[in-house]
Amino acid sequence: MYFMLGAKDRRVPPANAQQYVAALRASGSAPPPMVTVFPEDAHGLDKPQTEFEQWLSCVWWLRKHGVA
Repeated sequence: MYFMLGAKDRRVPPANAQQYVAALRASGSAPPPMVTVFPEDAHGLDKPQTEFEQWLSCVWWLRKHGVA
């Protein structure tokens, strides 16, 4: 799983998502989870630069793990 988090998210605080990621890592899930935190974003992750970075990161992750 690939998690993209907004550091200013009040709906899903990054600490909650990090706990979920830690549980996935402890279970040995494959492929290992990846987390990207966008420091200036909230839940929507809707800033133009963020959207650009999301697509690049997502394609990179999918290719790395043989999904795309």
